[in-house]
Amino acid sequence: ATKTEQFCQVRAPMALLERKADQLDYKLKFRPEVDPGHAFWRRTLDDVEAASSAGRAGAAKKRAAATTPKQPSPPGGPPGTTRPSVYVEIHEEQRTYSKARANEILAELYRVGKIGPRDAAVFDEDEPTKKHWSRRVHTLERIADKVPVDNAYPAHAGYDAAAKERHLYDEYPSVRGTTLFLSKDRLYLTKRIIDEVFDFGVLKEKSLAVRDITALHDANYGEMPTADWFLKRWVFFWQAEPERVGAPHVTHPAIDKRVACPRLLRPWAQPLMEIRSYFGERIAFYFAWLGFYGYYLLYPAIAGAACTLYDLAADTSGESRGVHPEMIFMGLFLVCWSAYYKECWDIESQYCAVKWGTVNFEEEEVDRPQFHGDPERPGESRRISPVTNQTETYYPPEKRRRTQSMSLFVIIFFIIALVIVMVLVFELEYLMYLQGGVLASLTGIVGLGQAVLIQVLSSVYGDFAAARNDAENYRTQTEFDNQLVLKKFLFEIFNNYSALAITAYFKGAYFACTSGVSQENCLGDLKALLESIFGTRFAMAIYSASQEKVDKLVAVAMATILPRSAAATAGDDDDDDDDD
Repeated sequence: ATKTEQFCQVRAPMALLERKADQLDYKLKFRPEVDPGHAFWRRTLDDVEAASSAGRAGAAKKRAAATTPKQPSPPGGPPGTTRPSVYVEIHEEQRTYSKARANEILAELYRVGKIGPRDAAVFDEDEPTKKHWSRRVHTLERIADKVPVDNAYPAHAGYDAAAKERHLYDEYPSVRGTTLFLSKDRLYLTKRIIDEVFDFGVLKEKSLAVRDITALHDANYGEMPTADWFLKRWVFFWQAEPERVGAPHVTHPAIDKRVACPRLLRPWAQPLMEIRSYFGERIAFYFAWLGFYGYYLLYPAIAGAACTLYDLAADTSGESRGVHPEMIFMGLFLVCWSAYYKECWDIESQYCAVKWGTVNFEEEEVDRPQFHGDPERPGESRRISPVTNQTETYYPPEKRRRTQSMSLFVIIFFIIALVIVMVLVFELEYLMYLQGGVLASLTGIVGLGQAVLIQVLSSVYGDFAAARNDAENYRTQTEFDNQLVLKKFLFEIFNNYSALAITAYFKGAYFACTSGVSQENCLGDLKALLESIFGTRFAMAIYSASQEKVDKLVAVAMATILPRSAAATAGDDDDDDDDD
């Protein structure tokens, strides 16, 4: 009997997403006009007159002329020769309206279609004083006038569903009209709603009704960005508009769509804002770091090219004995560059956090849906927090520490076993080398076997690390991810580099170098092993990226070959019957 699979599409209404965002105090970006920037707030009367052709500037000038007190003329000069430095917009922001005047302004903005009906009047209960409603009126005027904005880092704040606050949050086009949420916001909030009812991880693991759950994209309805959009502007960047390819890092001016990326920097450019809007901050931070790292690798690349040219000019070899000044220079340069790069990335990451609203994210992070209390003491799984005085899920720290100790013991066992296996592989290679003949010529295959072994052990250990991390039951996703990275790092550093370290420092002394100028200089062996490791890794990455297409081709080929084989077998049987 064959199983019948059903595909269900889940779409949460916007009202439900807004309620969930309000419940989680989910951070959303303010409109740029809420705080247009330094240049806007420091405009003087002279600046307003110079830009009087702009709508907002002309209105500000009239308001300033009516509200700015007359200043005495400077002594010794006729009236009007100079004017004091009055910051027009700051002065205007401090102006308060009566309730009747505020309602009149809001009604006029609504009549001309500048604001929606929900903002067309003063909120009597939520705006009790002139200061409250006047501040909202000024903000709506700036939004309606589309004032010039030079603030590249708009503020983010937790979403408040109150009607008086809604005008503060930026809106985005979507297939269902304008919305407060980017694609990544809708996906996150929808998953949070679903996770409160279903644990799809358990359902998938136990094969109970659910085979998979994945995010859908409304590309067929015109939602951006799409896979083709990323392909054109990220992969084939030379074919895209220079204003849409992004920038090599977030602090570069080209991150703004209105600024073109310089031609020489386009190979390092990435559409980081679009990556963040769909995939979320975590993926965006990864690619921001990757692009920043690739961009700053230009410095050691130039230094390495200079050292290579020096070697060619001096006719020296990296395997020759003696002092190599270019290697000393390169070593010192890399030490200085790594320190410089770290400081630059620390600054860049703070800019990313401000621009994407993730400042103090860990302090405000909510619990993971998978986080649970102690199953052995169900009555103590909830308690009153001594910090917030709110009810929270509680898991005993001492129980987690016991699980962590067991995980650490198993990880150390894995590492010791790994080192022993690597030493045995080198011993096998050494014995093949001593035999000479055909076996000695096959020692290069051992390096390829080591590369494959590294990938296999990495995959097997990854599943084990994830299982142990789940057992430790961390409260937040950040804690969960940090501990998973630590577990993988402890093993992967030995898995990926133990073979290279043994080759570089111990192979010549305890075994034998199978390539190079001497049996004590294993640079040739190290180079061959590196080529095997990176070649294997790239081959597996390419296969993983195209695995679905490869599986389909294999299935089609098998479906074509097998019927022919069956037909040929049937024909042979018929011939045998005829002979009988």
